[in-house]
Amino acid sequence: MRDESHIAPEEMEVQLKRGAAQWARLAPLSPGQRLVLLRNDPAMHHWGLLRHTLDACKQAGRMNPVDAVDIAHFAVAVVETLDDPPSQLNDFRSRALTALANAKRAAADFSGSEQAFRAAWRHVSQGTGDPYERANVQCHEAWLLRDLGEFEAAVTLLDDALELYKGVGDTHLCGRVLIQQASTIGYVDPLQGVELARKGLAMLDLKNGDEYLELSARNVLAHCLNDAGYAEEARAMQEIYRSLYAKFPGVAVQSRMHWLDGLIARNLGDFPTAERKFRELRTVFAKHGFDLEQVLVSLDLAELLLWSRRNAEAAALIHETYPLLVSWGLEKNLLALWLTLENFVRAETEEATLLMRDLAATLRRGWNRRRAHPTTN
Repeated sequence: MRDESHIAPEEMEVQLKRGAAQWARLAPLSPGQRLVLLRNDPAMHHWGLLRHTLDACKQAGRMNPVDAVDIAHFAVAVVETLDDPPSQLNDFRSRALTALANAKRAAADFSGSEQAFRAAWRHVSQGTGDPYERANVQCHEAWLLRDLGEFEAAVTLLDDALELYKGVGDTHLCGRVLIQQASTIGYVDPLQGVELARKGLAMLDLKNGDEYLELSARNVLAHCLNDAGYAEEARAMQEIYRSLYAKFPGVAVQSRMHWLDGLIARNLGDFPTAERKFRELRTVFAKHGFDLEQVLVSLDLAELLLWSRRNAEAAALIHETYPLLVSWGLEKNLLALWLTLENFVRAETEEATLLMRDLAATLRRGWNRRRAHPTTN
């Protein structure tokens, strides 16, 4: 988050120190208790607390999205206690609502995320006109579009953000946008993902110690390299930066590492390692309710079993996963394709692998969209 030009540097430092102490007091409390203290203590009604609240929301989103949603709601409440010019308040509202939208996205509340983004756009349009504020909404909404399978729309939105950051000469944030584009388009065109990720990494300023950003960037590049056929290079990168993963023990980061390990092992012909990784991930995803991920890693495992000529096991796995698709009320044509895939696998037809990959791509585009709009077919 950029510094606030309307606040004198000396006052900014005072508010940041006060906000740090206040958030340390608020963090262990329940959401309701936080709101009571905020309402009853005018000393908390300042920008410094908002800044620390938004930072805490970002950190929580990496470990526990539900906690991040609660913190983001508190940030929205903090904004309403501030006494700043109306245009500046609208910038603040936009930031808090964008944080709320992103936290809801991470918590798989896609409909709620869309609503929060609509509110964020209303406020940023009435704000100061700062390009950073608009680009902030664009970059976060692009994550939602990616999760909803709207990859091309997400890349277009990121193109707009990239132009805004170029306009203010912020090379580092340009690099972040390129990494995000690589993460988005890599599903469709891994070679373009490699190009974007390498370009973005070269532009990042990693001297600020943002290890999560560096890990994300390296992970995106390794994924794209592996998907583009450069599995050896991807594995070398994994080994070099494996220590970074250890610094983020949350399920999301660790499962990302193990999934990539399995995909690389499969491409390198190390089928036992890949199978072990995929089976472990199926258990983890089932335990934590990551349904889409459970289905996708099941397809990865089924493809591996096909390569190993264990068609009966692959067909049984596909059959076992079918009820999960039914429970989400997926379209009849998708359910029919899944049954067709099972038949292709049992019959050992050449089309089985291609259909498997087509289904994975279709599910990436449509699974979360149905969750956001459950009545839409």
